[in-house]
Amino acid sequence: MMNNINFPIYGTIILLSLIISLFYIVVSIKEKNYLIIYFYIVTYITSSIIFGIIFNIIINNKIELGLSSYGCALGVLLTALIFKKYIKDIQSITIKSLPLTYAIGKIACLLSGCCIGIPYKGILSITYTKYNLEVFPIQLLETIVFLIIFILFNKKKNIEYKLLITCIISKFILDFLRYEHINTLITKNQIMLIVLLIILLLYKNKEFILKKK
Repeated sequence: MMNNINFPIYGTIILLSLIISLFYIVVSIKEKNYLIIYFYIVTYITSSIIFGIIFNIIINNKIELGLSSYGCALGVLLTALIFKKYIKDIQSITIKSLPLTYAIGKIACLLSGCCIGIPYKGILSITYTKYNLEVFPIQLLETIVFLIIFILFNKKKNIEYKLLITCIISKFILDFLRYEHINTLITKNQIMLIVLLIILLLYKNKEFILKKK
């Protein structure tokens, strides 16, 4: 049984996920231009939080203090695009860090009781006192799945496209186990994932055509 965890704890874990991912990124950078890296870190944290809040408002259609993983990811990717001219392989390294960031961030959701799973009374079920509901530990499953994705792709090269596709498809499937999916054919999250997948496929196809020419 879990009680409602206040936002400072949630925010602390989210911030921790960003710090751990940044540590991974900085360690992975071969050429250490510390001034540029400093500006990258500041931009990374600022953009991920700003876009995370904006997307959270859009998805939930109301003003509230919270972070959307899609918004955070967009902010992080935009940061990588900005700094790709100044830091070698930063785009690749940043993309590889995304499943790690998400995996740790879902622990915050698990403790705070957001993004809960479907009603479930089997093994490892969780009861949230604020909902008085026993549910499937979807946040924990997401943490495990995305940690596995991070480990599998971490040491490989030129896999950014495959990594993003894997993350999108995995998230789309896992969303069927979330409470929001009850009596809903497809959720807002899944619609956004489809849009992201289409954009990624179009970008990849355009890149392939340009290379062919």
